[in-house]
Parts: sequence; structure tokens; C-alpha cells
Amino acid sequence: MTSTGKAANRGLVIARVVPILLAVDTPYLWTEPFLTGDDCAHLISLARAKGMKPSFAKERAMQRLVFQTRSFSFHLFDFDASGDLSGLELAAAARSLLNAPLFSAQDARAWSFASTGKPNLSLAWLDDDDNLATLALRSREAAARIIEHRPERLARHSFQASLPWDVGELLAALAFQLKIRAQPLLANSSWSYLELQVEPLQVIRYTKNGHYAPHSDSGWPGHRRLSFLVYLQAPIKGGETCLLPAGWNFSLHPWGAGRYRMHCAELLQAVGAVCFCPVPGRMLAWRNDWNADGSLEVPGAHVACPVVEGEKWVASAWASQTCDQGTVCQTHAGR
Repeated sequence: MTSTGKAANRGLVIARVVPILLAVDTPYLWTEPFLTGDDCAHLISLARAKGMKPSFAKERAMQRLVFQTRSFSFHLFDFDASGDLSGLELAAAARSLLNAPLFSAQDARAWSFASTGKPNLSLAWLDDDDNLATLALRSREAAARIIEHRPERLARHSFQASLPWDVGELLAALAFQLKIRAQPLLANSSWSYLELQVEPLQVIRYTKNGHYAPHSDSGWPGHRRLSFLVYLQAPIKGGETCLLPAGWNFSLHPWGAGRYRMHCAELLQAVGAVCFCPVPGRMLAWRNDWNADGSLEVPGAHVACPVVEGEKWVASAWASQTCDQGTVCQTHAGR
């Protein structure tokens, strides 16, 4: 089935799902399939043999929670001006604080009760610095327990394995294909695809509820000029990739967890995102450019929508002209 057919079945806006872009200086590419089904299955088998590990460590989320709680603007989420944050309001605050769109009102009430002994949070209580410090420390344990049983509450829930480019002919050919197909993204650049240095391939598995909240590939561990995403297996439902519109706040999650899980792509398209349904063998690639004011140009910010049914497998890679310090890159100019 073509990508257009899949999009129609899922109720997406077909006009925004572009078959292929070859325009000069285009910010992203959506190619026709160039990997066969056997190629995709082989990459998946290599990753399984290597061993799949969680993509996002719980400890990183907990460190962010403790660090940011003390300076977080909880008052912004008192939507009814009652002076207390209800479960729904606290859930919205938690989704923003953790960049965790699947954090529900039930999770928020459990978090509050474990941290303060009450299902709601009083803003007057939070105005006391000692209370805020207590909340930050107790939140670490409370949120860790929630995530232990529901890891999808993290900003990212998936499993991955890193594959070096020299493990076989398929990997070597894929490295060359990525750079060749990236040429339209470099139309106004002073350097060519032969100068691209590519990090080792990451094969990523998204199971049910697997997702990746709004984020940018650039900035850690260094500037990744180009992003490549090759689909290896499509889920039965969900799992779209959405490139976010300009000015999008990474931690803005205006929808409830259940609605976002079931209708992620439709919700994001309604606010200007461009979404793509997974099609095995096809590649989505985009530039990660920065504006003069330090903000990220579109379409650098993107989302992996939750998998509702089935599994999604992708192969990701990132490239830059030169390797930033701390970034492991490999050059394939001769291939």
C-alpha cells in the first residue's frame, strides 16, 4: 500500500504528506522506498542480535525533574484561578515540566499524593521555598515509581541498538545512499555530500505506546546538521513522524494524555505540523539549522507519535560536516 493510502486510512491530511521533495533548498525530503523488505528485516535482525537497550534513561528524567521543579512556574497552570492545582491542571504542569505528553491526570494525582500527602497542590503552599524544595526531592521518588510501571510516561519510550557502518555490505551501501539522497538538502551549502560525516546507525524499536516527545536532534552531543530516518517496519496504527511548525514550544502539551496517544498526528497537523506515516523502505530527512537569534529553524523540531497498535522499527542517523567534540562520526567519502 502506498503512503497516500495509509494516510487516507488514518484520516490524515493527504495534502501535507508529500510523496517526494526535490525542490532547491528544501528543508526536508520524503523519498520513495529504496530499501527492500529483506533489507529492512536484515537491519532489524542485526539490531536484535546486538541487543536492544532503552533509548532514554529514567535517571536523566529524574535529574531534570528535581532540577527544574524549584524554578517551575506552577501558577501558569491554575486555569480556574482556584489557588489549587487539580489533577488535570497538575497533569498539564507535569507534561510541561517533564516534556512527557503521556503523563495523565491519574499519574499527576499519584505524584502529588506521594509527594505532599494530598491529591491537589496548593499554590500558597508552593510559594514557600522550603515546601518547594521538599516537593522537588520527594517528586524524584514518586515519579520514579510511576515510570517504573509505566515507562511510556517518560519523554521517550523506545529501545535501540547501535550498528557501525562496517559490519556488512548493506550498511556500507546505506551510508552511501543517505549521503547521495541528502544532496537537495545541501543546495545552498558550501560543502558537498562527500564531506558528510555520519554517526553510527541507530536501529530503534517502538512498542505499544512507544513515542518520542517534541525534541531536536541538534544540540547534544553536538550540532547534527542533517537527520535521517529510514522506516523498517510500520505499526498497525499510530507511529507517525511530525515536523513541528515554527515557534513551537517543546514543552507545550495542550492535550490530555489519552487524546494525544490516540490522535497525535491529527492534533499536531491542526496546529501546522507536517506529518508522515511510516512506510518500510522510505526515508524522511531534514536539516537542523539555527536562526541568528539562536532558535531552531523549522523543521528541526519533531515528534515520534505514540504507537497505538503493533510495532514501529526505524533506522536513524545524523550527519555534520565536521565532528563536534564528543561525537563519534565516521567518514565514507570513498564509498
